[in-house]
Amino acid sequence: MSVKLSLAAICVVPAVMAILLTAGGCSGIGKSGDSGKTYTLGSDVSVGQLTYTVVHSEWRESLDSEEGPRLPKDRFLVLTLRVSNRGGGELGVPLLTLVGEDGKEYREQDKGLGVPQWLGLLRTVRPAETENGRILFDAPQAGYKLRVVSGGDVETEKSALVEIPLHVAPPPVKSVDPLATPAAK
Repeated sequence: MSVKLSLAAICVVPAVMAILLTAGGCSGIGKSGDSGKTYTLGSDVSVGQLTYTVVHSEWRESLDSEEGPRLPKDRFLVLTLRVSNRGGGELGVPLLTLVGEDGKEYREQDKGLGVPQWLGLLRTVRPAETENGRILFDAPQAGYKLRVVSGGDVETEKSALVEIPLHVAPPPVKSVDPLATPAAK
């Protein structure tokens, strides 16, 4: 019986340890590097030597690409942003994360097919320069917070949150020329 108990303990202890170690990462809002402040869309947000500005957000049901329509699992969220480097050396801009109200996280898509001015996968910003572009997420349509990060070591990385409110644009209205001749029936 003591052999079964010690064998069970060998199997259970690592499983419990794994659960305890990963539990801290389940809630995206309370990451240790978060500044604790949430910024609004359009605000300049400085984290480390990088400054982010989320300029615009747009929900899309599909994206047109050279290979045909690109369909999401949920919905596409396209964010237009600027990233500036205030440091003295070239800095990498990592993939970013959306955080839902429930703490669920959605990683930025690593393929920009169908996204005009896609910021890219491997992106760097030289000192005193700014990169402009768009990034893409596939997530259920809702309000989110975008976690922007300083890049660098995980232990020293700084982050902040930018509120991305749910804003759905109405479908485009076709303009009618009141002076046009009606089509023959």
